[in-house]
Amino acid sequence: IFSVDVYPTNDTENGRPVKLDGLSGGERSKTLLFLIHSLWKQLASPFRALDEWDVFLDDKARRALEKILVETCKKWTNHHNTQFFFISPQNSAYADSRDPEELVQVIKLEKS
Repeated sequence: IFSVDVYPTNDTENGRPVKLDGLSGGERSKTLLFLIHSLWKQLASPFRALDEWDVFLDDKARRALEKILVETCKKWTNHHNTQFFFISPQNSAYADSRDPEELVQVIKLEKS
């Protein structure tokens, strides 16, 4: 068993670690997203996926984190044979853009 301690940048905690369950939903989502993202470098797998990775994130944070994820994964894909899947019920920051390298594809499913 391990625990994840977070060191918030605000002054309320005076630089002391905070347990993961002491964070807000958005802070917890960001922390877990980057933890998983950092662990991916240690895995040898042909694909990686995150489902509902943006739960509890506001629109601004979700778009910023999606761009960080996609851009770092594009760099990783250039050197390794890996595919990434990010599944979300939210709109994608890449939905209306065309990737010139064709490394990013957004598939939008409609309710029937």
